[in-house]
Amino acid sequence: MNAQPAEPTRAAPARPTPDPVVSPSALRREPRQRRSREKVDRIMDAAVGLVVREGYAAATTTRIAEAAGVGLATLYGFFTDRRAVFRAASARNLDAFLGRLDQLLARAGFTHWSEAATAGFDEYVRMSRADVGFRMVLFGDVADDRLLAEGRRNDEVVADRLAELIGTRFGVVVDDRLRTALLTAVAAGDALVKLAFECDPEQGDPAVLAEARRVVQGIFERGGPREYGAPAARPAPPHDQAVPPAPVPAGPAPATATPAAATPAGPTASALAAPPAAPPPVRQAGPAPSTAVAVPGAREGETGSESEGSAPAERGAGGGPAVA
Repeated sequence: MNAQPAEPTRAAPARPTPDPVVSPSALRREPRQRRSREKVDRIMDAAVGLVVREGYAAATTTRIAEAAGVGLATLYGFFTDRRAVFRAASARNLDAFLGRLDQLLARAGFTHWSEAATAGFDEYVRMSRADVGFRMVLFGDVADDRLLAEGRRNDEVVADRLAELIGTRFGVVVDDRLRTALLTAVAAGDALVKLAFECDPEQGDPAVLAEARRVVQGIFERGGPREYGAPAARPAPPHDQAVPPAPVPAGPAPATATPAAATPAGPTASALAAPPAAPPPVRQAGPAPSTAVAVPGAREGETGSESEGSAPAERGAGGGPAVA
C-alpha cells in the first residue's frame, strides 16, 4: 500500500498556550504518554486545517486521519466520530482563551471585574487575528451550536466559564443576573466579531470591531459600572457597627446627665431642677398658731379670716369651733 504524502498539519501560527487542556468528555480515552498526546494534537490540528482550507463538510474522519498521518483505527481509539474531534478542538480553544485572559487579569491590576469585560473582548479579537484556525472553529459553532456540552448552547458554556474565572479572580457573587449579562455579552460580541471578519477576513473590519466593543461595554453599564457582581468577601458593615450607640446607664441618670431645663417627672426630679430663689417656710412641729379666733355665739361662716393657704379649722370635742 503506497503511503500518502502527509498534508500540512498546522495552517495557522502556533497557539498561545503550548500545552492546552482538552475536555475529558471529548475523548474516548485519555492519552497518558507523550506520543499519544502528540497524536491527539495532530488529529485536532488536521481537522482544523481542513476546515480552514475546504470547510467543515470536507473534514471527514478519513480525511482527518490522512491529514494527521495516523491510521483511522488510531483516530477512533481516541474519538468516537468527527463531532468528538471538533468538540475536543473547540474545548482546546476555550481553554487557551481563558488561560490567556486569566494571565491578563493577573498582571493588569484591574480594580473591578467589569473592567475585564472589554479586556476579554480585546483578547478574543487578538487571538482571532493571530490564528485563523481559532477563528474558524472558535468554541464549536463550526460544527454545532450545542457542541461543547450536550443540551446547552456553546455561548452558555463560555459564559459559565467566564463567570467562574471572574468569581475566582475578583471574589464576587456569581448570581443569575451576572450570568445573564455575561451570556448576552458573549453572544453579542461573538456575532459582531464574525461580522467584522466577514467584512475583512485578514484583520476584521476596525469600524465593526469598535462598535462591537462599545456594545460589550454597554451591557455592563446599563445601570452603572457596578450594577453586577456584588463583592462576596467584603460585605458592608452593619449600621450598629459603623456607628456605635451611646452607652445606656444602668441606674437613674446622674444630675449632670439631665439638662437644667428638663421638666421634673417624679419625686426625684426636684433634685435635678434648679433650686428655688427662696426656701419655703418651715412648719412648726406642734399646733400652728391661730390667725383667727372664733367669736362666741357667732353663726357658722362668721369666724375671723384665716391666713391664705392655712389648713381649715378643726372642730372641738363638743362639736364647737376650736382654735385653728
